[in-house]
Amino acid sequence: MRPSVIVLHLLALLLGVGVVTACASAPPEAPAGTVRIDGIEYRVEVRVADAAPEKLYVSATMKNITGQPIHLVFSDCALTLQVFDGLRRLRFDSSSGMESATGALRICLLYEAVKDLAPRESFTREEFQVVVPTYEILGHPLLGWTQPDGMYDLRAVIRMNPDANLEDPYTRMVVVPLGEVLLRTWEGATMPGSRVRGDVLYRTFGPSPGASTSRVEAYLIVTNRTDMPTHASVLRGCPVTLYGYMDRQKAHAAYLYAAAKPDWTWPSEPCAPEYESFALAPKEERRFPVEVDVSPALREGPPDSVVPGRYYFVASVPVPDDLPLLIWAGVANLGL
Repeated sequence: MRPSVIVLHLLALLLGVGVVTACASAPPEAPAGTVRIDGIEYRVEVRVADAAPEKLYVSATMKNITGQPIHLVFSDCALTLQVFDGLRRLRFDSSSGMESATGALRICLLYEAVKDLAPRESFTREEFQVVVPTYEILGHPLLGWTQPDGMYDLRAVIRMNPDANLEDPYTRMVVVPLGEVLLRTWEGATMPGSRVRGDVLYRTFGPSPGASTSRVEAYLIVTNRTDMPTHASVLRGCPVTLYGYMDRQKAHAAYLYAAAKPDWTWPSEPCAPEYESFALAPKEERRFPVEVDVSPALREGPPDSVVPGRYYFVASVPVPDDLPLLIWAGVANLGL
């Protein structure tokens, strides 16, 4: 599993030689680029998807276009995304050692991976995939800085060694221009009430504002949205983590985590990462109830107390091999 919302890339080892560039011809709404060098075709594609926050999904594929096998050597974070504004100023770089928008340091693991690429074979792996939330590029008022909406130029950098005779596995640096993409901030955007991952739709049915209550009741609803059987997973005994915010704007910006720290969290301690997998027939849905008695916390003093008032809830849904899905989970007036 890769922590891809904070994109991690190698920098220290990558002072490479043999930089190659090529022009991209894809339209702005689907940035992409292709480079061919020394028998390898490097194809990089970008997909803009999701909401709150919008993300850039970047993936590189290598194809052996010769009649001979090619030996590839690479490491973690072999793909880097760079973003430039209209004045050609670098506004974002996902390289290792660079600080993310939320203050975390991007770090890559140091290991060596190999692949023998057969003639005409195509290959990609997680090291050649990057996910970048747009707030990493444009900022957010809660982070204390912003960049203007508009067209931004994208460039991918692939680092590897396609020559088994070379000792340094990072001597090849291929630069692939990807074209422009329209990026917009998510200030004022609302947290979605559902998320899709593969064949599965995740949504919540949460509390509604009314009289004061000391109980929070919600459901995680997992649905097979296809006409074929599929499988899904939830965290055993802990299908969601509930974040409660007294500030609506922070609730809708829950993806900023540290900058939008929740006022109340359930459960207070992380759950064990043990997933329960189950089959779903076509269009079938499964419901997982969440019931929390907050009356003890309403009575306790700091640091575990809950201040009575209106709370806006966001459900964090753990899914295997991905970051948790953040879904709007309702509003409740908490009190005794």
